[in-house]
Order: sequence, then C-alpha cells, then structure tokens
Amino acid sequence: MIEADHPDLSIGMQCRLLSISRLSFYYSPLGETDINLSLMRVINKQFLETPFYSVRQMTWHLRNEGQGLVAGQSKSCQWRPMAMAIKSSPPMRVSIARAA
Repeated sequence: MIEADHPDLSIGMQCRLLSISRLSFYYSPLGETDINLSLMRVINKQFLETPFYSVRQMTWHLRNEGQGLVAGQSKSCQWRPMAMAIKSSPPMRVSIARAA
C-alpha cells in the first residue's frame, strides 16, 4: 500500500493521496498486558456462567475472586462487550389485544 522507499513520492505524500494520517502509518499497537489478559479470562468465564450480571455485580464478583486491586467498574465496563461472545436475549413480551 505505502512504499517507504518509493523514489518519487514521500511517505507524507503517499499518506495524503490515500487520505490517511502519517501517524497511522507509523503506529503499531502494543497489545494487552498479562494482567489484562488474565482479568479478561476471569470476566469471560463468569459471563458465560451468569450473563445477567450487571457491571456492579461483575465488579463485586471480581473483588471476591481476589482481582479487586485491578478491577474496578471501569474495567468491567470496558471488557464486558468483549465477554459477550454468547449474548443472552431478553424475554419476549407478548401483548394481547383486548376485544372492545
């Protein structure tokens, strides 16, 4: 896509032609830390057992599991969408029309 050693076009010009920023060309993601990965595993495991847990309940569970120093409500909120590989659906409401 972008050739760093192009003889005529600089990297900046190639990025402008493709409508991307130069920063996105140089950026390389760092990945997750081991602590985050282990915490995500715990959240995934618990979410599969109890998909109805709210953020507060998940935070309470993590603190009881000994993950309390790392896990606050912000971490539970952040990783909950990742844990929703199997999404539970709410119960369906059936409305019955009354005869007038």
